[in-house]
Amino acid sequence: MSFNIKLFFSIYIIIIISKVFCDDKLRWTFELVNHGARTPHFGLDVNYKDFMGHLWIGQNELSGVGLRQSFLVGYRDRLRYIEEKKLISDAYDPREIFIYASENNKTLMTASSLMHGIFLPGTGPQIDPSLVDRAVPPVDPSSYIDEKKELDNDNYTALPGRMNLVPVHISFSHEYFTQFENSKKCVGLKKYEESNKNRKEVIDFLEKVTEKYGGKLISIFKDKDENLLKDYEFAYYVFDTILCLYFEGAEEFDQIIKTLGTNENDLLKDCYDFLFMNTVGNSTDSKEYIDYLVSPVFHKILKYIDYKIEKDSKGEIDYKGYDLPKYFILSGVSNSLGAFMSFMNKYFGTQIKYSNFSTNLHLELYLEEKDNKDITESDYRIEYYYNDDFLLSIPYKEFKEKIKYILVDQIELNQFCKVEEKRKEQEIHIYWYYYLIGSIIIVGIIIIILYIIISKKKNNNKLNEEVEDKDNLIRETNRTTKQTN
Repeated sequence: MSFNIKLFFSIYIIIIISKVFCDDKLRWTFELVNHGARTPHFGLDVNYKDFMGHLWIGQNELSGVGLRQSFLVGYRDRLRYIEEKKLISDAYDPREIFIYASENNKTLMTASSLMHGIFLPGTGPQIDPSLVDRAVPPVDPSSYIDEKKELDNDNYTALPGRMNLVPVHISFSHEYFTQFENSKKCVGLKKYEESNKNRKEVIDFLEKVTEKYGGKLISIFKDKDENLLKDYEFAYYVFDTILCLYFEGAEEFDQIIKTLGTNENDLLKDCYDFLFMNTVGNSTDSKEYIDYLVSPVFHKILKYIDYKIEKDSKGEIDYKGYDLPKYFILSGVSNSLGAFMSFMNKYFGTQIKYSNFSTNLHLELYLEEKDNKDITESDYRIEYYYNDDFLLSIPYKEFKEKIKYILVDQIELNQFCKVEEKRKEQEIHIYWYYYLIGSIIIVGIIIIILYIIISKKKNNNKLNEEVEDKDNLIRETNRTTKQTN
């Protein structure tokens, strides 16, 4: 084949690819993001110091590095979904974007940092100059002169620097919107968490790192023997803390490297390898339970997409509303992403990767550009990304048909997670709590009544004794008087 023919086919293939992947219009997006760098998950002492003596702001809290990471993820989203794809507006519109976060500080703060990256300072609302005297608390406006200067000198902004505030909705554990995290939320996960610790892969790894680091860690953990890393929970405690120290840039991280006689790359690889084995979706040979973990969020995804297609088919291309945001975000943890990736691996063969701090996944819905106006489900496709890596492109109809019948409904999910059993346990706990309080109150009332009765009886006895003494005195007086006479 001549050079010109090769060039022709190369250009033709590029045109076809660009036609497939560039001309189509992005209609809707789902993003699942892991929290940024944080403080150690557990094991801090009462003063919030770790085993190396490093002082933290708290346990399992987002750090300054984590805030920055999450902001940068949001800014990357801004470049893609505002500036490049024109999916949402430059300023926050509550009808266009909806964000959930699981019930803890690190995911809530990650969500907020992400939003500040998407909606940069300078894009928030302003106040009409004629309304500045109304936009104060309901007291004498003159008492807020100094405070108003902080805002009015900045073009009468609602907030300094025209910051945006985006509401983050909490996925409470009792709502079971998602079961991504651990057995504390879903009892059905407990057996899988336990089975993971006994996997040959895990046992072999722990033996390897014990031989590699165990004896050298004794100088730090003097109350342990050299087999300390064979204990799964303790190994997690050590590797998780080491990773947190690395992202904090703490000098204690360098001290650990020196103590263990290793280098940064090898130590971090061991940390990542172990924590990856702990991630839901990559932590057991059995994959059946993945369907239970991700079903709630996939039910919501399919519902949103089907509704978007319905609106498009009716010509409501620019529709936005609280019932159908264009951009749906879930701020979760590493197990959230692990379960999601495992689900996609199970049904679509995509790769499972480590969900490091601030890793994010995207499902994007595209509408194929066509001349006629008749839009059907067959005109859409799904694209799947891990961070910036493209993993999958599949017709939406095929994507939906493959998973819609295997998704678990809420009743099955509650049975798997033993929601009713937990609820009954809570009810029994509450019952015994109220029973105990009630019993204490009743015993207290009985004691008070007995005290009153005894006190009253004592008073009566005392009164009787006084009357009897008085009678005796009168009789004695009368007897004396008679004898005198």
